[in-house]
Amino acid sequence: MLQDDLKKYPKAIWVHFYKNRMMLMAIDGTTKAIEIPQIPYHHPRMILADFESATATLKALMKHHTQGSSFFKLTAPIAIVQIMEPIPDHLTKIEIRAFQELFWNTGARKIKLYDIDGNPIGNEE
Repeated sequence: MLQDDLKKYPKAIWVHFYKNRMMLMAIDGTTKAIEIPQIPYHHPRMILADFESATATLKALMKHHTQGSSFFKLTAPIAIVQIMEPIPDHLTKIEIRAFQELFWNTGARKIKLYDIDGNPIGNEE
């Protein structure tokens, strides 16, 4: 469960992923930073439909955490990503892979995906 991983990985980066914004979260559940995409990355059928826009938004969000340095390489190789939108009938394997690739491209070595209720989503890496 999400809370278990937050305790297990206290230096992990915790991101709330919405269709129209990303939020960097503190371990206590407070919001540290919010980033709005310049170009929407969602589609009516998918939360993550424009990979390039999502990448730019995530990189902008992480600047709030690191003041421009490579955040995952130095501080948090684990990303805990909580998708904060309802997911009808679960994510497909291709959608799970897209979320993993998004965070791998930013330097994470391990990505843990969770739904809005904190339940794991396809965490087989």
